[in-house]
Amino acid sequence: MTTAELLTHIEGARIKADVVPHYAKAIRDRTIDWPTVNKAIMARWSMSALYDIKQAAWKIVEGKA
Repeated sequence: MTTAELLTHIEGARIKADVVPHYAKAIRDRTIDWPTVNKAIMARWSMSALYDIKQAAWKIVEGKA
């Protein structure tokens, strides 16, 4: 997963939940420009949406979802 790929998923997502699996994959890859990605999420939805996406993605990463 690259930053550009993740930004494409953010732009094309119908709802914020569509971004969660991609965000989780990006967390594992650790090569993402997080400030850019997080700003894109906040611009598309909101700060609370970013929080929700992060929470759900971390549940996937930690095997809790």
